[in-house]
Amino acid sequence: MDIHSIFETIAYNIDKEISKELLPTLPSCFRQVPFYMGLPRLGMRGQYRCSCMNLHAYDFEDHWEIHKDKNNPFTQPIEHLAEDAPNVLAAVIGAAVVGALGIGYLVSRRPKSEKKGKRDRE
Repeated sequence: MDIHSIFETIAYNIDKEISKELLPTLPSCFRQVPFYMGLPRLGMRGQYRCSCMNLHAYDFEDHWEIHKDKNNPFTQPIEHLAEDAPNVLAAVIGAAVVGALGIGYLVSRRPKSEKKGKRDRE
């Protein structure tokens, strides 16, 4: 089977499971990336990206799970988060909002003596 025909059928953001019997190794355009470059999955042994086709592959013992991204996370990180990983973007924004609210609450709860400058206390 032609390798290119396998990858042509992969849709945007929808994982396609490909048996390692059919595809024992990934083509040379795939490079291993750190675990934080995608959502970890139970049983995953690693993950790879092919920038020339915007493919993201998860490595499992007996198969690959591969999907196509609309945007390359290395060259278009904001667009990638917005279109290809909106759940990650939402989590980052949510964490920032909660952190800002928490800091605001802590600052508002400080005793008045701590809010004044050093000169005011002397």
